[in-house]
Amino acid sequence: MTFRLVLTTFMSLGLLAASGLAQQSAPGNQPPKVSKFTRVLENQPGSSPRAALPPIDITTLADGEARPMEYLRHHAARIMSHVKSIGAQKYLIASNWAPMMDGTRQLYINPATLDAVSPAGYERLGLAERAQFREYIFDEGFYYNTFEGSPHSRARMLDLLCLATTADPKDKLNDCFSGRKILDLGCSGLVHLKLLASLGMTTIGVHDSSLIEALYSAPGDQGEVQGAYIGTGDEPMKLVTEPGPSGTTVLYRGNWPADKSMNAFVGEGYDYIISKNYLTKGRVHPADGVAPINPLDLKVSDEEFLANIHRILKPDGLFIIYNLAPGPTPSPAQDPSCPFSKEAIEKAGFEVLNYSTDDTAAFRPFADALEWNQPPMNMDLSKDFVANYTLIRRKAK
Repeated sequence: MTFRLVLTTFMSLGLLAASGLAQQSAPGNQPPKVSKFTRVLENQPGSSPRAALPPIDITTLADGEARPMEYLRHHAARIMSHVKSIGAQKYLIASNWAPMMDGTRQLYINPATLDAVSPAGYERLGLAERAQFREYIFDEGFYYNTFEGSPHSRARMLDLLCLATTADPKDKLNDCFSGRKILDLGCSGLVHLKLLASLGMTTIGVHDSSLIEALYSAPGDQGEVQGAYIGTGDEPMKLVTEPGPSGTTVLYRGNWPADKSMNAFVGEGYDYIISKNYLTKGRVHPADGVAPINPLDLKVSDEEFLANIHRILKPDGLFIIYNLAPGPTPSPAQDPSCPFSKEAIEKAGFEVLNYSTDDTAAFRPFADALEWNQPPMNMDLSKDFVANYTLIRRKAK
């Protein structure tokens, strides 16, 4: 997902609110700061009756605000009672052991093109090119949330994946993530992948954003991720003394599958492929006469795209497309339904488990847990968004 696309998409949902790539006032010649964390944590993790996370230490900033990672843990505790699968519970619990990103990230952005580079990339530019870029300071809140908001907005999508892996949703031994491989198409962040990697997963994100590439280019951002200290499948809340198996997280920038050179990076053998707010009908196949707000040219036919999804998924592997859009009635340009016809999906060798299913009512408790109805977003959760998903399975031979 491109930087410009991320910005426009989430402005439409009101998720940027007072934040975003605004050139905020700064004293002297200081670079503007870009933040996605502006609220004080009112309830510490574990203080809510719904909280199910083990207690953690609280470290606050000098001005009294809670650290963004602690805010993420706070949301994990609030969401816990709304997920049904062991896997989604473990994903939320893993927030307790995710490392904190200290300090800020210095990036350089061309305001005209929105191209972004890291300090190392900036040094490689010629003097004339450097003059086109401006320095920005991104804080740790932006590092965790980018323009999309909390990584835990994916908890409902991950829960749906896990529930589809077993006929018995009460199967406590099926955590659905440990030892498996997942691909995020249109990836707009890193933290959710690192949380999954801490459960012993191989996680790969594909994006087309110079900002994402620059933001997560420091040592330690990608690569091996230590396993979280989470209990066994039947006792995920149990505190343990040894971490679980480690995983990996890698991001690749490019247009997959149109760019064949990306195949070597993406590989195959995936248990899951996920896509959130990327593959929408309004972007890929807008209605006749409708100008999409954020057009997405896959540069391949629907048949070729689905054939490649089929190729890299394991038999019985799952592909979920989950989209949010402004409500209560999205415009045709923001239609969140599946861009591919059910007939084309089935012809490609998939079993359709859910097709363009309205998930608004089911997602509403998650939006409440994420506090979308509180400042700075102030959304009316009864009407300001809709949720839609498609879930398909590659047929086993």
